[in-house]
Amino acid sequence: MEQSIEARTQLQEESNAKLAEAQASFEKDLEALKLSQSASNEDRYNQLEKQFEDFKKCSSAAELEAKQQREDLTNQLLHTEELKSDLTRKCSELEQRKATCQLEIKSLHEKVCLC
Repeated sequence: MEQSIEARTQLQEESNAKLAEAQASFEKDLEALKLSQSASNEDRYNQLEKQFEDFKKCSSAAELEAKQQREDLTNQLLHTEELKSDLTRKCSELEQRKATCQLEIKSLHEKVCLC
């Protein structure tokens, strides 16, 4: 009986030692996995941060280009409106000259017919 108790105690001690060894190995592997995962997450975060910065740069460049295009189009519109105004004024002047010329022609025609 005594031998049985000793064998049982020895088996229990061996089991506890193996369990402690397995626990230590598990904790070591778990820590390595955590470090690996942390590094992986940090790499992913850095990658996303770089993509975000690149996007901001592209977005800023596109915004500046859009503002410049808007300015150019506004200037073109103003120039076109000035041209339209000038052409409208010239058309009015030409219509007035045409009317004056027609009156002169009519007047000359009447003079010719009276003679």
